[in-house]
Amino acid sequence: MLAPRKTLWSTPRPVLDHVIGLVSPLQPNDVVCDIGCGDGRCILEWATAYSRELLLSKEPSSSGSSANRDDIVDSTESPTTAGFVGLDIDPHRIQHATDALTRARREGTIPASLDVQFHALARARREGTISAALDVQFHCANALERPDLFRERATIVFLYLIPRGLQLIRPLLMLVGTTKEGEDDDCRETDPDDDQIDDDGNAPIPIASRTIISYMAPLPDMPEGTLVRRDKITVQTDTAWPVYVYRVSRTTTTTTRMEKQQQQH
Repeated sequence: MLAPRKTLWSTPRPVLDHVIGLVSPLQPNDVVCDIGCGDGRCILEWATAYSRELLLSKEPSSSGSSANRDDIVDSTESPTTAGFVGLDIDPHRIQHATDALTRARREGTIPASLDVQFHALARARREGTISAALDVQFHCANALERPDLFRERATIVFLYLIPRGLQLIRPLLMLVGTTKEGEDDDCRETDPDDDQIDDDGNAPIPIASRTIISYMAPLPDMPEGTLVRRDKITVQTDTAWPVYVYRVSRTTTTTTRMEKQQQQH
């Protein structure tokens, strides 16, 4: 378990606004992941803010042309979009998040569309494009049992966990540029499981880098140089709480793995 279940704390709005701004604008191949998403508020707010960015990008041009909300979802000429994934182990809170997503799509704050599925996303990342559909998903799952999410999807991870939870999740956060066996992708080729190969015979590929944002507590035992900033966000008068931003890459994980091997010998 990554967080205590007796007391559930929500991320304050000033903190969320700051975090969204830190990684804005999102890139087309970004997948934002909230570990312990609860009722999904952070993911929904993030996706809503991103939807507004997409709409602004489609404002009337000097030539007088314009596009409506449906154009963003359906047109093949629309800008490609980032994805959003919320994970929580509590099925009731995931149901609440899913219901909230349905309402947001119905009200038009988040474009209604079919989700970009796992293999389609992997193929889009390989080809350099992602479907114009805005991908927002919630999963009831233990994040510790989803290494595939960290190897092949999550480029931005938001965490509001207790220190013990951060200690447990840290190894998965370092799965950047690694194959299923955990070795560098350039050094070892692995045979993917049949259920990981899409209809075109393509296997998922590892991501190249990841931004990790931890609210309230720092990640333990992180490699030197991965902490890129530490901000204090004013939540109430005379009250400010820290946000830690880390960046890890294929080079980071390769260096860390080599250092561990040297220590063992």
